[in-house]
Amino acid sequence: MALKKYEKKDIRKSPKTKAAPKKGVIYKEGKLWKFIWDNGNVCGFVTKEDAEAGLEKLSGQAKSKT
Repeated sequence: MALKKYEKKDIRKSPKTKAAPKKGVIYKEGKLWKFIWDNGNVCGFVTKEDAEAGLEKLSGQAKSKT
């Protein structure tokens, strides 16, 4: 039984892809500003300011209005 001739594969770098967003980091996807919250839940907002306010509220750092 003869061994098959070994051939090297042509190895190329894969195209660079963006890293997955991290929990609590605001990012833009399409027309929405989003962030990932507990258990992978994604919250989306129309403006970056609203996303920042939403993240602040969910993280418990928002100032109470009382």
